[in-house]
Amino acid sequence: MTGTFGADERGTRTRLEAAKLHMKRFVFLKNLLNKRHEFGICTITSTTMWHLPLTSKKEEVFSAIDDITFENQVFKFWDASTIFQAIEEYLPASPSDFVLRVVLIYARSNVLPQMDRSCPEYLKFIEAGGVFDCVYLHDDQAPGNKVQTIYDFFTDLEIEGQSRVFDVSRLNKRFAAAMAQLLGHPRQRCPQKEAQYTLTSPSPTSSPRRRSLGDLFKLSD
Repeated sequence: MTGTFGADERGTRTRLEAAKLHMKRFVFLKNLLNKRHEFGICTITSTTMWHLPLTSKKEEVFSAIDDITFENQVFKFWDASTIFQAIEEYLPASPSDFVLRVVLIYARSNVLPQMDRSCPEYLKFIEAGGVFDCVYLHDDQAPGNKVQTIYDFFTDLEIEGQSRVFDVSRLNKRFAAAMAQLLGHPRQRCPQKEAQYTLTSPSPTSSPRRRSLGDLFKLSD
């Protein structure tokens, strides 16, 4: 996550700084909607490792997010099957029990994930009603980069039209918008290509009141 987003009113942020900010905002708002939501964090190198097991305590999640650091190493591959191996122990016994969702923030422009889609852990994830969402942060297309191929890999993981895959390059606002769209319950949304999202503001003549999520985002999917 060494790349940066274009400067805005808050200056320039690295991808890691922006990811931490939007992860915290996502956790805060989901926790506000339902205190029983649980969150876990994995990090990836050439494999997938647990950084924080599932918990409903948002303070622990915030602390774990703060502790994420950039690994100054070059990884030539990522075995994507390891993310499904890591979460296998948390799969619900029945899809009706709860929804286990992966929100992957991937920021490599020249490392194509590797996975056989017939791997047992991935198939178990699908059978358990799991949902896979992805926000792909990448450099501009250039020699040596595999941006389109990587994006296609993630869209191929789409599960029955339920997944969301977002393409984000240099605009932090697009990253923020993608994370906002992921706030909705994955069982209560239409296929991504049919979704429409509109940013709204309170009327200037309306009386002051506490702002809600509805004031900030009108989500019509």
